Amino acid sequence: MVYMDFTNLSTLSGRMNGKVCLDTYYQVVISGWNRGKFIEAERDQTGNVQKVLYTYQVIDEQKRREQEQLQDLKNTYRDTEKQNKEKTESLEHDKKALSDTLQYQNSFVKILLDQINCGVMAYTVPGRNLLQINREALRLFGCENFDAAREKLRAGQTHVIVSLKDQKKLLKLRKKEGSVVYRFTIRSDHEEERQILAERSCMMRNRRSWNSKNWMNHFKSWAWVLSIWTMQCRR
Repeated sequence: MVYMDFTNLSTLSGRMNGKVCLDTYYQVVISGWNRGKFIEAERDQTGNVQKVLYTYQVIDEQKRREQEQLQDLKNTYRDTEKQNKEKTESLEHDKKALSDTLQYQNSFVKILLDQINCGVMAYTVPGRNLLQINREALRLFGCENFDAAREKLRAGQTHVIVSLKDQKKLLKLRKKEGSVVYRFTIRSDHEEERQILAERSCMMRNRRSWNSKNWMNHFKSWAWVLSIWTMQCRR
């Protein structure tokens, strides 16, 4: 059909209006793919084509190579899409497995933290994003749940009394972005003493200077303080 339409001489003059040549590709039974071309040879005064040259070139081998290249590109595209899909599914599976593992570890850590007889919490530096807190720390800071403790921490409404030496270590560590600080808070076996310690620890943040000797003399008769331990975890 392409060949018949292309070689229709009755419409050739109109199709070559403003053109020097006209070509197309067609496929025949004997020679396969061919390229046919009409070339202007003569026009009349009105511009209509009067004489043309017709040439054709057998390009079956060239066309075959082009089709093979196109097919190779299609196959490569499909294979790449398949590999990308498999990689994505594998990464999603690994992500879920890692998430489940971390969730299990976090649950296990929470169980261990709740068994400790002192308050402990962990948060990021900077940003003060609360990561973990146990029941004892919630009681010390007057919080009912994790969300309440997180809001208090962000607002700077929690405070832990530490030795002067450990306080300097903490301030130095806070300058390192991405650190995670585990803070061990005041320990007491009596609810009344625990409440007093929590109230007085909140008051300590308003003091501009204090030394560990005066602080120990003030509290040594009825409570003791577990020094702060820090752990740095890079992201």
